[in-house]
Formats: sequence, C-alpha cells, structure tokens
Amino acid sequence: MENKLKVGDVIYGEHRLGIEGVYKIERLTNTQAISGNTRFKNEILSTGEVIKIWQASNMWNRTHYYLETDELKEKYFRQKAVEKLSNFKYQKLETKILESLLESLKQES
Repeated sequence: MENKLKVGDVIYGEHRLGIEGVYKIERLTNTQAISGNTRFKNEILSTGEVIKIWQASNMWNRTHYYLETDELKEKYFRQKAVEKLSNFKYQKLETKILESLLESLKQES
C-alpha cells in the first residue's frame, strides 16, 4: 500500500454512529493533504487510517479517518439510503409501487 495520500484520494470519517463525512483530497503539501477546509497528515498508516490535523485523540467517541474501501462505500450508501427512506413521504406513491415495496419487504422478513 502506498503510504502517502494523493490528489483525488477519498477519505471517510467513521464515527461510532456511522460515517460522519467524506473528504476528497484536492491538494497536497509536503506534510498535509487538504480537502476544503479539512487537513490531514499526508501519510496513510499501516491500518489504512489517516490522521486528521487538530483532532483530539483521547476522546472516547472520536472519529477515525480511513482511505476509501468498497466496504466504506457500501456502508455510506446504505446509511444515506436509510436516512432518505426514513424521511420519505410514502403517501405520494402509486398503489402499484406500494404493493411492490410491501412484497419486497415480505420477502426480506
């Protein structure tokens, strides 16, 4: 594994309650990787973790930052999909679509 971040790398901030943010590296210095106003050390640890600059490291609920993986991409997709579906107004759907959704849910049970 390359131990330095590159422009275009994607970093996921994983908190104990889910993924709190996704950061795409826009520019690099010798020591930092920058995504908007967020800065990371320009190195990838052997665990795949990336260190955010200015984050307190002794907090029990701190966010951990990892280079993008398929598992993190899927976790983030699922998290966003569940959030969107939980806020969706199902009353707007046509009856056939509701029937199809109910049939899909029945198969999952």
